[in-house]
Amino acid sequence: MYFATSIMMLGYTRINGVQAYNNVTREFNELTPAQARKLIEQGNLKGVLWKNNEDGGAFVCDVDGWNQQEILVRTACGKFRPLVNDLPGRPINSIYTVVRVLDTDYRGRLFEVVSNTCARIKIEEQNLRELAAITTVAGVWITDTRIDLSEDVVYEDRRAICKETDSEPLTLDDVFGACENNDSFMGENTDTEPEEPKEEEVKQSPKKPVGKGKRK
Repeated sequence: MYFATSIMMLGYTRINGVQAYNNVTREFNELTPAQARKLIEQGNLKGVLWKNNEDGGAFVCDVDGWNQQEILVRTACGKFRPLVNDLPGRPINSIYTVVRVLDTDYRGRLFEVVSNTCARIKIEEQNLRELAAITTVAGVWITDTRIDLSEDVVYEDRRAICKETDSEPLTLDDVFGACENNDSFMGENTDTEPEEPKEEEVKQSPKKPVGKGKRK
């Protein structure tokens, strides 16, 4: 899946492509207009739509499906302008989009966001709300009481889940198997102890002294 982070244009009329985040390779790829349009038709590029007009067509924000209220246009190296509200003198903040949500044991719910400057970070809900208060955050709908996700935002449950079963718990014998000559893994040896050997049986014959061989 690709998530649009900015539109690339030369000036105000010539469309150069779309910069998008690939959540499989975790790269920021530059897509040609033809590639981007094909991905949109396949449902694999989120954040922008293609709209035909008298000039041939243009990329527009996907407001309904992705809550992309604004997106930045990259006009040169490190230069951006808003696509919708391009007002002279207005400060331009980076724009973010939520691409993944993770439920974890160590930090609770985390939101992975990417930006038009190729940043990718994981933040908590309070940080996401603070971010949405100063700039556009797409892929989610944030209210005072809840955060609704677009159905195309990737969700991962990283919590440790203990599943209860109706089966009997395994014993050590089940795990390791019964030991030889034992009734069970922790049981006592059921064989009778061998009799102590008689004295003549354990008496060893004296060792012969080792002498030097004769020289020829």
